[in-house]
Amino acid sequence: MINSEYIYFLVFVLSSRLPFYSTEQKLTVRELFIKLIIQLFPILFFSYKFNLILIVLALIAINVAEFILEEKQLKKGSSLNGLRTIEIVVTIIITSIIFSINSPMVLSDYISTTLKAVKNNYIITQNILSFNSNTVGIIILGVLFLLNEVNLPIRSLLTRLKVLPKKGTGNTDKNELNAGRVIGMVERILVYIFVLGGEYAALGLILAAKAYARSKRMDDQDFAEYVLIGTLVSTAFALIIGLAVKYLIGF
Repeated sequence: MINSEYIYFLVFVLSSRLPFYSTEQKLTVRELFIKLIIQLFPILFFSYKFNLILIVLALIAINVAEFILEEKQLKKGSSLNGLRTIEIVVTIIITSIIFSINSPMVLSDYISTTLKAVKNNYIITQNILSFNSNTVGIIILGVLFLLNEVNLPIRSLLTRLKVLPKKGTGNTDKNELNAGRVIGMVERILVYIFVLGGEYAALGLILAAKAYARSKRMDDQDFAEYVLIGTLVSTAFALIIGLAVKYLIGF
């Protein structure tokens, strides 16, 4: 069973990346600091253990290493998406190992007592907190992965295959890329919702609506390849994550 504390720790880690990794611009020192603060914030709520020191050191090391490597990638003219995908994979592997060292990390007694008091004293929190905490956390993680993390390997793949949308001048169409990112996010969330609800037949409606919206430009072979590959990979990720979440929460 996945530790509920670790689930919510990951929610903060993924949330910290969402506002800064929507473009391929290198993070500023200020953005790096904010990102790191968000990731370290949940540590304040855990009971003190040696694991906490290791978590803090690991997050600082990973973020600083990412910051340095991004500079080198940009000097080479390379995409940052692959590097950022590797960063989150490394972060999950290392932090999951640290969280499980000796004994699982747990919330401090003060935080646990406060949450119980809030739950018992207010009707609205009784209803909200009546859900299994692991279930809610895992569903939120699925949403965060689909909103941002999945976009990174997809962009990296499209770049490697050289099927990014082009302008008439031959340069990459940034506006189309941004539009595709937003459309992809909405598409994946809808697929995710339908998978969790078991409404698999509705997936065809999403793909059909997207195909219709882009139909006028599908005569352009490069654009058609970009849309087709992006849609198939994006949908595949949404299906896999949706089914994985459904399995983990026992739906």
